[in-house]
Amino acid sequence: MPKKSAVLKAQAKEQLNGRWGEAIVATLVVMAISIAVSILLNTVLKKVPIFSLFSVLISAPLAVGLISFMLKFINHQEVEISEVFSGFNRLVDSVLLSLLMGLFIFLWMLPFLIVSGILIGVIFSTVGMNTILLGVTLPVVMSILTSPIFMVLVVVYIAMIVVITIKSFSYGMSYYILVENPDMRATEALSWSKRITNGHKGRMFYISLSFIGWSILAAIPALLGYIWLMPYISVTMANLYVDLKELNPEYNAIVSGTSTDTPTDENIYN
Repeated sequence: MPKKSAVLKAQAKEQLNGRWGEAIVATLVVMAISIAVSILLNTVLKKVPIFSLFSVLISAPLAVGLISFMLKFINHQEVEISEVFSGFNRLVDSVLLSLLMGLFIFLWMLPFLIVSGILIGVIFSTVGMNTILLGVTLPVVMSILTSPIFMVLVVVYIAMIVVITIKSFSYGMSYYILVENPDMRATEALSWSKRITNGHKGRMFYISLSFIGWSILAAIPALLGYIWLMPYISVTMANLYVDLKELNPEYNAIVSGTSTDTPTDENIYN
């Protein structure tokens, strides 16, 4: 039976009890490096857009490394902070996985973006370029906001957000799967993530939503609360992965080494 959000959080608190320091330091190391890389790319190298693509060479392995740290952490294993760099041992797989997830989510967004572009074009043509160049008045703005086309545009954007959220949860366990299966390809990790999250996306959404209140509170003291919140979230999500794994005997058998079945990659995008 799936564990409730409260149970997963209670597990996280118990696992963190007496070991907060380890989890905080590991999270801070990853956050510090990620922020430093972001600053570097947005300042020193901002005039060379291609360099922004290199951020995934750092962010993806660090994400894999932090997940590896957290999975060992919740299993009460002795784990060094250096574990957060273990993802660089699978640099190609982690980067490819990150790029594939980004690509597939973009492809799901694309039809909505095309429709949105067409609707915006219709709105502009209805208002008229002369009106826009001369300045949009309040009556014109109100006529746009109350028009049927604008209402359709809002619906399209809401639908896009819903689809992106669903697909993000569908691919959300891919890094965990990659960590626990050293011989598994990025495409296979995506396939298994789709399998083990099937029927659980609503629960995943609720768990993510349950942290919103804490996120607001953590932001009040100059964001310092995130030093404690981020490890709490990371450990909770690691527990969620373990729960999803145990609820899928087929995948659990693969991790335990009692099965060699692998899903086909042909329907990863769906």
